[in-house]
Amino acid sequence: MNISRTEGFLEVNEGSVYWTYTSVEAIKNESRPVLLFLHPGVADHTLWDEQVEYLTQKGWSCLIFDLLGFGQSHASQEYLRSDPRRPFDPIRHIDLLREHVLPAESAVVPIGLSIGGSLALGYTVNRPEVVSGAIVIAGGLLGFEHSNTPQEERLFALDDSLILAGDVQGAANLRVRIWGDGPLQEPGRMREDLADMMLKWNIEISARECAKTGGCALDTVTPEKPAGTLLHAIDVPVAVAYGRVRRDLHYGGNEVSSG
Repeated sequence: MNISRTEGFLEVNEGSVYWTYTSVEAIKNESRPVLLFLHPGVADHTLWDEQVEYLTQKGWSCLIFDLLGFGQSHASQEYLRSDPRRPFDPIRHIDLLREHVLPAESAVVPIGLSIGGSLALGYTVNRPEVVSGAIVIAGGLLGFEHSNTPQEERLFALDDSLILAGDVQGAANLRVRIWGDGPLQEPGRMREDLADMMLKWNIEISARECAKTGGCALDTVTPEKPAGTLLHAIDVPVAVAYGRVRRDLHYGGNEVSSG
């Protein structure tokens, strides 16, 4: 089995998007879709390194990239200085990655966590002609507004205030608590080595948000058709993993397909 790895930057209207493509030579003329990994808003593409290493050994080609404003992807100064600063479309960036990085007519299986899961589902319903399946992990519906508990609202308001005050370390620590331990869980629930990795990601992300150059400080477009209105059109296998207070994962693909 021949495995090769390429990396580079894709120039987009708003800046440059870093990508890594690990390709596996087809086995016995078998044509497989490319696994497309989408990271959450509290990490970057390196979240998926171990999964890519494992899955390429199993014969799957994998594409990972940093969303604009995360990891090695950066918004241009021209875009950052624009007034008003227009929201960007991550689904359009995925289209461009397919067009410029992957072999012609490649199908993909989007796999995403949290915000990445929302994008995975959003890409599935908006680009059904190029999607062979999807895995959505703790993701929501693009364009759908949901309510939080009062305790969650207080935590999110605290996060906003720390960013506004320029407290990078405080915001990073809080995000490990919210998105690592869980917003309704006791601090320290997350395994220490994973917490250290998550803290490293979020120091960088929080610094960019304080400077308004990355992370969630860069707005994304609101879909014309929210993903929730298109679920009935899904005609490929979809696995959905979501957590409750316990650590169990439950899979409910039928719930997605039925809306």
